[in-house]
Amino acid sequence: MLVATRCPACGRPHSWNVGTRRPPDGGQVAHFLVPAARMWDDVVHTCRHQRLFCSEDCVDEWLRATGSARGYVMDLTTLWRFAAHWYDGRLDRGYVRRDPGQAKQYLRSVGLSGPFWGL
Repeated sequence: MLVATRCPACGRPHSWNVGTRRPPDGGQVAHFLVPAARMWDDVVHTCRHQRLFCSEDCVDEWLRATGSARGYVMDLTTLWRFAAHWYDGRLDRGYVRRDPGQAKQYLRSVGLSGPFWGL
């Protein structure tokens, strides 16, 4: 799948061919302004502020320009690993949404832990 966007700080275009076998190549980073524990408080605001940047320098530039506080920054490999498991099982018959404790345990089981998820 082709994913294309522009860096919110400098406007540089980016594109990746993203698949299921390995993370995309690139030194870009994702910035999540809203911590995972607060995402459902305002989903529109949360989604609007999950952005891909050229680098952490561009994140810092954007934060200065917008007056926003720094959120969680992850590299493309971590983002890919997170996204690869985000919808695990959700299309299976009988899927039951995980409660926060189960989600926390599941993310740990696939190697994703840290301050972003409150783990």
